[in-house]
Amino acid sequence: MFMYRAMLEVVPPDAPVVLDFSNLVGWVDYEAYTCNPPKTVIMTEGSSDKRILAETLRLLYPHLYPYYSFIDFDLANVPGGTGHLL
Repeated sequence: MFMYRAMLEVVPPDAPVVLDFSNLVGWVDYEAYTCNPPKTVIMTEGSSDKRILAETLRLLYPHLYPYYSFIDFDLANVPGGTGHLL
């Protein structure tokens, strides 16, 4: 950093300065650096709880909504209650 400062001290204030570091940058596979954590499953007691919590999460925290999933009681065809969750 001090080297750049020393070089800039001798350049006139209105002179254009270009720092080309393109040879240091290569192709980056962005897919390899993305974080894909598994979804957190939220277990609710019934389908109405699931609908209320899912919609609230989607409205208030839309940036976090894709990281959560809910037990679908309609698809599993089980009645509500905590007995079927475990």
